[in-house]
Amino acid sequence: MKPKSITLGVIVVILALLVAVFFFTTNQPRDPADIGAASLVTSATQPPLTNPDDWPAPSGLATFGNQVKLLAFDLPANRFAPGAPIEVILYWQSQAVPNTYSFFLHLIDANNQLVSQADMPLENRACAAVSRFSAGVVVTCASLLLPADLAEGEYQLLTGVYNPASGQRLIATGDQNTVGLTPVTVAKDGLTSVATPLPPCAVTEPNGSAPPGEQPSPEYLGNGQLWTVLWPDGKVIFEPGGPGTIGEDGSLGMKWGWWRGVNGQLTIEGRRLDAPAPPLQADIPAGYGETGFQATGLIFPTEGCWQVTGKAGEAELTFVTLVVKQDK
Repeated sequence: MKPKSITLGVIVVILALLVAVFFFTTNQPRDPADIGAASLVTSATQPPLTNPDDWPAPSGLATFGNQVKLLAFDLPANRFAPGAPIEVILYWQSQAVPNTYSFFLHLIDANNQLVSQADMPLENRACAAVSRFSAGVVVTCASLLLPADLAEGEYQLLTGVYNPASGQRLIATGDQNTVGLTPVTVAKDGLTSVATPLPPCAVTEPNGSAPPGEQPSPEYLGNGQLWTVLWPDGKVIFEPGGPGTIGEDGSLGMKWGWWRGVNGQLTIEGRRLDAPAPPLQADIPAGYGETGFQATGLIFPTEGCWQVTGKAGEAELTFVTLVVKQDK
């Protein structure tokens, strides 16, 4: 009888261990390598791992130059109509200083010929709300426009990372400087657009701080070192007969005054917050000295929600404004 009781006890212990292992393994976060790029669009409910650097790269994703890691991407479809935008959300982890690198999207045909491309800074850019990954992940939104006369057929979507200062690409896993994301089908019955509502634009309100020597006005924004004037309700409106210019490429130019309370040449930079767009351009004419008033022209490549930053010496002033084009 004693050997039988020992055997029964061993069986009970083994069954308990099997139950514990089953419970543990079925309640763990899914490894991104098991999810795969195609199903990432619907895997937002999966709890993120605490350290994205420990994630194995899913199939088709890679690390670039031991500096930038592409964790995942979201694509609304794999079938698009000619002339439609391919809007992609990419999730990165970078050990480099922000804005050090840019990335590109390339669409190539069966003969490896480039048919469309887009380039963007590798930085956080507002887009559809995402919460899949933990802090430290850079989320970028990019839009690649298909030519209206693009032939129907099969194409390949690629990405890569490069240094915009030198143009040199980072080498990815497998000693390649591009990584394939997914096949794309171009067909007349494909997706024509993505109806994604733009997030609201949290425009900056003026604080009424007037530059030295100027009459008080509620439209002023200043911090004691730099000042500018904001449009009513935070909207820069372009309309027929109104101020500003509209370029042949659709860019929107507006004269903009600044005041400097510190010594230094004024520089201006800006980016769109609610959608991918080229960076803001600024025309800053010479002849205004090292301090005081500075006339400028701001050139917004598109409508939308724009963050603008002026700098002079160690001083810096940032505001957010909504750029709107109205046709009457």
